[in-house]
Amino acid sequence: MTVKTDDGGVVDTANEMYWESSASVNHIAERLDLSKGSLYSMIRPLSAEVPCPACGSEMAYPNRTALEKGFLVCSECGFEEEEDVIRGVEPAVEEAAPGNSFGDLVEEANPDGFPTRVVAGVALLGVAAGLVIARSVRSR
Repeated sequence: MTVKTDDGGVVDTANEMYWESSASVNHIAERLDLSKGSLYSMIRPLSAEVPCPACGSEMAYPNRTALEKGFLVCSECGFEEEEDVIRGVEPAVEEAAPGNSFGDLVEEANPDGFPTRVVAGVALLGVAAGLVIARSVRSR
């Protein structure tokens, strides 16, 4: 299929093929009988349907890479930010399972009630001593 660039619908067709398919830019340009540069000049940003926090205009994805990575740009003021930040979505943070912190492990190994920092200090001294012994044995 060849679409002439003077056809009024070529811009709409180019945007539809670009945003609604996974076809490569080379393939789209070839199908529309355009250079890649011409195709890129026709692509309109895809609306994210969220207002810009700086000026209130609509934020958009400037290209498919930005859409994949969740990166938004305001075409009015140029403000740029990650989509999760703009939408107020908290990034997923894994919480440590209960009982898996170093202090919890020391408490489990410390049934006699010694202060936790004493037990932790002794453990660290043991590790340091082991490293010194291992180094001296290796150097012989």
